[in-house]
Amino acid sequence: MSEKRLPHAVLKDSIYCATASGNIIKLDISDGKPLQEFTLENTEEVKKLYATSDQKKLYAVYKESTFLIDLKTEEYQQLMFPEGSRRYLTSFVGNRLIVPSKTKLLLIDSEGQTKTIPYHPSVWSDHRIKGTDQFMVYEEHDKQTDKSVLVCLDSDTNKQLWKYPVDDLDLSNVEVSPNNDFIFVLTNRAVMAFTPNSKESGPLIWKTDLEKNYLSEINSIYLSDDSSALYGLETHQGKLYEFDIKTGKKTFLYEKEFPGTPKIVGNFDNKLYIHST
Repeated sequence: MSEKRLPHAVLKDSIYCATASGNIIKLDISDGKPLQEFTLENTEEVKKLYATSDQKKLYAVYKESTFLIDLKTEEYQQLMFPEGSRRYLTSFVGNRLIVPSKTKLLLIDSEGQTKTIPYHPSVWSDHRIKGTDQFMVYEEHDKQTDKSVLVCLDSDTNKQLWKYPVDDLDLSNVEVSPNNDFIFVLTNRAVMAFTPNSKESGPLIWKTDLEKNYLSEINSIYLSDDSSALYGLETHQGKLYEFDIKTGKKTFLYEKEFPGTPKIVGNFDNKLYIHST
């Protein structure tokens, strides 16, 4: 019998885990012993947990409500969203909770303050928002060209840095280098590298076209922990490739047949971890 995985947030010395009853338990990271439990007067199932980078606040996202918890004082407040907000599509970028609606993005900081920016999702957009405390990227519909575009915003000012036309974008396959100098994007047709800060030549650094053959379809990309390599894994043949992060040159590394659909999920101690469903 399969067990459903409940949301959790890992901090420096503890782990916060959601319970099936809607509470949140703090566990000691060294031995797993319970240290504290938050009861938020909510019996719904927790959908997502996000911790701020200073490890002082925790966002708990439920289906119908969202709470901001102060981990030092143990006080919490319920965040209120306008009608039409899609709480179940929340993202967490740059210490802010981001909630999409049909016409705008709500950005809620660790003090519970809310800002909004215009947002026009494409028909097939999955509403994912990716990025860091310096910038964020998402997909939206460009009314002028009637096409999907990748949009990059400054996280501090919410000013648009650039937008770039894309096809078949899946924002689950976006990798950002730790020093914020590369944004790697995988589509059904290509692997691309962008710079957050657009230059005169545009934001695109390189683009490597992929074979238009479903047997050669790359379904996941993953940036190594030391940011020295970008890996891509084929869905059907289990071929692993490396892309040069500066030029996009594609090099075959390894081939292995996997059951189901394999996807790169992690990189640790010079090993790639692949999950197959």
